[in-house]
Amino acid sequence: MLLHIIFIIFLFCYYLISKGKFKLSLFFVFIYSFLLSLEIANEYFFSLGPPVHFNQIIFLYVVAYNILMFTMYHYISGKGIFGCVIYAALVTFISALKISIPLNPIILYYKYSLLFLPHTNIPLFNLYIINLFPALLFSCDFKKIIILLVCYMSTILPICTLISDKAPKINIAIIQVGLYYKNGGTTEQFYDDMVRFIKSHNVNLVVFSENVYFGYKNLFIKGNTDSFLLKIKSDPSLKKYAFLFNFFGYKQFNNVISMFLYNDRLQLHQKTILIPFIEKKSVFNTSESLSSEYLNIDNKIKNSDTFQIHDFSFKAYICYEALFPVTTVYNGVVIAQSDYVRLNKGKEYKKTLVNGSLLGKFSVAPNTTLINIQNYGGTIVLNKYWEIDWDIYNRSKKEPFLVIKL
Repeated sequence: MLLHIIFIIFLFCYYLISKGKFKLSLFFVFIYSFLLSLEIANEYFFSLGPPVHFNQIIFLYVVAYNILMFTMYHYISGKGIFGCVIYAALVTFISALKISIPLNPIILYYKYSLLFLPHTNIPLFNLYIINLFPALLFSCDFKKIIILLVCYMSTILPICTLISDKAPKINIAIIQVGLYYKNGGTTEQFYDDMVRFIKSHNVNLVVFSENVYFGYKNLFIKGNTDSFLLKIKSDPSLKKYAFLFNFFGYKQFNNVISMFLYNDRLQLHQKTILIPFIEKKSVFNTSESLSSEYLNIDNKIKNSDTFQIHDFSFKAYICYEALFPVTTVYNGVVIAQSDYVRLNKGKEYKKTLVNGSLLGKFSVAPNTTLINIQNYGGTIVLNKYWEIDWDIYNRSKKEPFLVIKL
């Protein structure tokens, strides 16, 4: 219900600006920004508590984004179709430059499997279309809108390349590291418990969540990580499994690192987009020591994000970087190693997990399966039809290790 109200106010802001009522529209932009923040971040943004909680940083960020967006529309809305084309390009460019994740509420309507929404294999183009639509709606006369809709329905809409149903079958073991320790697991037991689980299930690939329990950011977890990797590499019975680990720092690299290990083949992928002032020190990428509380992107890493196991291949992202629309998508399974736990501030956290997964699928896997692995439970699998596997989700809230069959 809240999403529908947000969408109506979203369109109303466009309407007011198109009628020359820019100052009045700003009032509704503030209301729209508050409700959109609430829909996306839920109690992490605002809660009546007790105690009352209001995240001013999120609100100011969303308000600034929307004021910029609607101000651009204000100045070029009178230019007709040409102005709308330029406007949509500018708004899309904000996400293309990785300045901000897209904040268009239409993205959240993909969960309803609406056939008229763009589903091309170019997420940035899909974003451009949904940025363009509301601008055209209030800047063109009725006849032009009908002509544009006919063109859209007959050309762009049919462009939807789905992954083949003949894709290789695979069983993936999901390791929710944080939930394992939260449920009482210990460092001493982790290796044995994990190996026992994967050997008792017919799995091909083992994937870890984003976590801070393995890595090189301090001596304690470094010792555990070195010991764990030595056991993995020394056990001949594990050679048949492919692993996608996740490390909080690795060797000299001060970043979140995914390591793919299969048949002694090792590939690394670093997190390519860091959250300003939370994961990195500022909006810029500055070099930090391994002991720093902040991370940095290291250009010395030969970055890999596509991995192969026999005839099965997949693409991997690390949490935040999966929320930015790409120019081309990988036509296979996409895996996001995530940890949304800092956003868990109440009973609406489930909605946050769903919305984050929807944005991730829109951005990097519009026509294929997305597996959004969570560190403390709440793993979400969205198939190519945008359907959530609720059985997997419910089990993942209790079971730190589980198998996803594709």
